[in-house]
Amino acid sequence: VGYEIDLRWRLLESEAQSESLKSLLKAANANPSDKALWEPLQAWLNEHRGLRGNAIQNSNWSIFSNTGLQYARTPRGTSIGSEYRHRDYFHGLGHDLEKDDPRVATLKPLEFLIPKLAEQGDVVNLSCVYQSTATNKLVVSFSVPVWDSENPVERQVLGLLAMTLEIDDFGVQKNAMLFQVEEKTWATSTDVGD
Repeated sequence: VGYEIDLRWRLLESEAQSESLKSLLKAANANPSDKALWEPLQAWLNEHRGLRGNAIQNSNWSIFSNTGLQYARTPRGTSIGSEYRHRDYFHGLGHDLEKDDPRVATLKPLEFLIPKLAEQGDVVNLSCVYQSTATNKLVVSFSVPVWDSENPVERQVLGLLAMTLEIDDFGVQKNAMLFQVEEKTWATSTDVGD
């Protein structure tokens, strides 16, 4: 588990530095309703996940705007174009919020995590467990901000680069259960009742 987590963190930190990704996010953020501007982000994501595919099995990669809009996902899914500002992987609060929670409208990317880790440099968030809208499986996401510059004083978050990991991929033994004790508790087992 430690190896899988570390590998994803290092890949995300590295990929989020891409000047090409930054330029593409700036263009899409300038006119988020223009879906033609999302296609270059999808192509970038397909290429970079493809280069890392053997190292990261069963991971979905996504690019989100600084408002939580999913611009791209690979493999492609029906979630593209949906807003995920309420998810912990977006705001870093430690748990998901309900979509209709009034706080959701004002949340910023990883705003609850960045101040805590600002002195450490890069910020990678390991989200709480949630049920994927694309696959209906229980997953966690690793998300990292894509900054507009390297200057820690003036930089702004352009968006997020995220990678999921299915709970089953953690190598949970048969009849084992994983629990997350938060406002919403999910439990899963590989062989309940067997």
